[in-house]
Amino acid sequence: MKRLWILLVLGLIAALGIACSDESEDVPSTSPAVSARSPGVTVSSSSAPSKSPAPIPSGWQTYSEPTLGFSVAYPADLAAKNGTQASPGSAYITFRSAADDARGFAVTVWSNPTGLSLDDWVSQSTACLQETVKQVVISDEPGRLCSANFVDGNTGFAAVAARATTVFYITGGKLAEQEIADLVANFRLAK
Repeated sequence: MKRLWILLVLGLIAALGIACSDESEDVPSTSPAVSARSPGVTVSSSSAPSKSPAPIPSGWQTYSEPTLGFSVAYPADLAAKNGTQASPGSAYITFRSAADDARGFAVTVWSNPTGLSLDDWVSQSTACLQETVKQVVISDEPGRLCSANFVDGNTGFAAVAARATTVFYITGGKLAEQEIADLVANFRLAK
């Protein structure tokens, strides 16, 4: 229980400054892998991993973090800001809008030395509303996407992917449905 509380607090730290609102733009999803909506993420998923990267939306930027082992495409109005080590075995990076710092997301990279399964990690260590957790494909790997209630009372989305003993936890809010779908579709784990 203490570990869960620590992980939830650290997840909040990672999402610090990314408050979520009940306003979201209804944009139809065209992503074959996922369609999401925040808050109250609605997901339709594909069971087959994608064999080629999703097209990066026009005007989006790409951020690569070779040390942490991922890259992600994100909306042009967001800026990447390196975080600090949230706890031993973790690090995070935030992507926020200068015009609205509640708009954006954070990527927290956790060490998973005990080898928890993806489903166990999601149920024990995330802010996911368990009834909203859906299977998705993230960088050709099994992933999860959900609506999330964060410790500070805000709501938004969370996505989780894992490779070996590393877990990638993406949290955020005030992104339109299509932006969440494109973000998840363009999140890449290093090979």
